[in-house]
Amino acid sequence: MKIRGIAQAISEAIKQEMERNDRIVVLGEDVTYWGAVFGFTMGLFEKFDRKRVFDTPIAEQTFMGMAVGAAAAGLHPVVSLMFVDFLGAGFDQMYNHMAKNYYMSGGQFPMPNYNNSNRRRVWRFISAFSSVIQFVCPLTWI
Repeated sequence: MKIRGIAQAISEAIKQEMERNDRIVVLGEDVTYWGAVFGFTMGLFEKFDRKRVFDTPIAEQTFMGMAVGAAAAGLHPVVSLMFVDFLGAGFDQMYNHMAKNYYMSGGQFPMPNYNNSNRRRVWRFISAFSSVIQFVCPLTWI
């Protein structure tokens, strides 16, 4: 299969890891039928079904918390956050739970998480989703 762009490359990488590790689950907004907002999860729902790929409501704090719980239960969540502008809505779960639970539990609860988002400018959404968050949060430089 010829990779035609970054979204397809990310989707293919997640698929390969999901084939290798049955504890990986994908969650986020529109990750099933739409393949996330820019296709980062395209084809995963068809291959792995609702047991491992599922949509969440538009509630970033909630699905970041779901990822924390899933990781604590031994799963490896891949979280698809629609726009990086919404990262702030999930900061509490990310900084106070994902980042600290392993240490606060004495190593009992590893927190394997992969959080995927984008900072692409989409002209029809530019007034709402055009923050330059990389100056606030260096994690988005990647």
